[in-house]
Amino acid sequence: MTANLISSSTTSLPTYNPSPTINEDPIQQQQSNQFYTKGLSNDEETNETKQTEFDILQALSKYNIIGGLWVFTWFSLNITIAFGNKIVYWQGFSFPTILSLFHMLASWLLAFISLRYQNRNDASAEVEIKAEAKKHMWLYIVVFILNIVYGNIGIFRTSLHMSQIVRSTTPLFVMVLSYLIVGTTTSIHKLAIVSLVIAGVIMSIVNNLEINMTDVIILMIGNLFAALKTVLTNLSLKSHKISPLVLMNYVAPYASLGMLMITIVNGELVRFMSEYHKVTLYGVLAVILTSIMSFFLNTTNFIANKMTSPLTMSLSANLKQVLVVVVSLCFLHQGGVTSVNIIGISMTLSGMLIYSVLSL
Repeated sequence: MTANLISSSTTSLPTYNPSPTINEDPIQQQQSNQFYTKGLSNDEETNETKQTEFDILQALSKYNIIGGLWVFTWFSLNITIAFGNKIVYWQGFSFPTILSLFHMLASWLLAFISLRYQNRNDASAEVEIKAEAKKHMWLYIVVFILNIVYGNIGIFRTSLHMSQIVRSTTPLFVMVLSYLIVGTTTSIHKLAIVSLVIAGVIMSIVNNLEINMTDVIILMIGNLFAALKTVLTNLSLKSHKISPLVLMNYVAPYASLGMLMITIVNGELVRFMSEYHKVTLYGVLAVILTSIMSFFLNTTNFIANKMTSPLTMSLSANLKQVLVVVVSLCFLHQGGVTSVNIIGISMTLSGMLIYSVLSL
């Protein structure tokens, strides 16, 4: 009787067919297969696109092409503003320190607006320097202001050509300070190239010069602060992980105050108050335009410094000096050119080309 119960239960259990027969329309089956195949194809294309994007980003990172583009952008803005400032002076605005003050104030204002806009779209975006980093920023602010002070003193006491010649040795100061502060070493090849570029800059702008030892000392101190500013900028952006806009927003007010004090001490502010009416309308527009461009110049300078190195930025500044001389000679017909100038220009351009290749 037990056996019959088991047999009866077994026969009453439903059977499971792992491959049930489903009656499908052949056209519907074909469309389903096509959709499945198309889905696989789209996934493969997406994977290939992602892999291509990854390869491109890897190549850009390996050769630091993005950093090079930022240097080129900063370099182009630098030259543009250099000639824009000349236009400002031609239109009756003969107040260089006040012009620098306007540039810094515009950088501060636009950096503040940019950070507020960025914070509105992204509440987690960094808009202020962290408390730990602020402890290390006072030295940077002092160096930033002293660089401006000594730069203006050097231009005031010496000729522009002499100032440019001494300023061209800044890469040597950068290499020494980078080693002392950060521990960065420079190869013999790069040292030779830097020497070639410096010699080229000196030869390209050399002229009848009159200078005394006091002026040399002042210009060399200015070089020290210029190099120290470049190295500390790189250190602040990388080690303290400060974004360029935040750094600009923090430093610009103090730099503006420092330049305002310079205009009071050297009497430029008083002179501006009595002679501002001599500035033409085109001069006012040029001041506004160069002030706006200075914000982008300072921002790209910080970004390029962060993505490359202080030495690269210093050498690029030397190249800018030579190209300004070339453009002045070729298009503005300012001064004569000698065979020594031509050799110096060729040496500078060749040195920068070799340096760029070795830096890849």
